[in-house]
Amino acid sequence: MRTISRCNGRGGVGWLVEAARDNIRDCPGIFVKIGLETWRGVLAFIETISAKVRLFRAPEFLGTAFLLAVLGMLIHFMLEV
Repeated sequence: MRTISRCNGRGGVGWLVEAARDNIRDCPGIFVKIGLETWRGVLAFIETISAKVRLFRAPEFLGTAFLLAVLGMLIHFMLEV
């Protein structure tokens, strides 16, 4: 109690104690807030991982496109002659 009163006198953690009291009064609200923040973190993580995977797969797609283009040119020249 002495520590809290000293911190309140200096403008310290009084807001923290009030926030804790509010969260105790509104218990389901804190679970919703924590759930939303966790969900946001999970979505950010998934998007980051998928972006990295897309970056590493780009050479494969370019290689496939190049092979299809060469195959198309060969077929075009063979049918033209």
